[in-house]
Amino acid sequence: MTLAHKLAEERRARLAAERLLELKQAELFAANRKLGRHAKKLSHEIVETRAEVATVRDE
Repeated sequence: MTLAHKLAEERRARLAAERLLELKQAELFAANRKLGRHAKKLSHEIVETRAEVATVRDE
C-alpha cells in the first residue's frame, strides 16, 4: 500500500469518526433536552402535590 493510499484511508477513517461524533453529540443533546423537560415536569408535579398535601392538612 502506498503512502498516498494510507493517507487517503486514514482521512476516510477520520472523517467517518467525525461524522459519528457529530451524530452522537446530536443524540446526547436531544436526550439532555428531553431529560430537562422531564425534570421540569416532575418539579411542577412536586410543587402541585405539596400544595395539595398542605390543603388537606389545613382542612
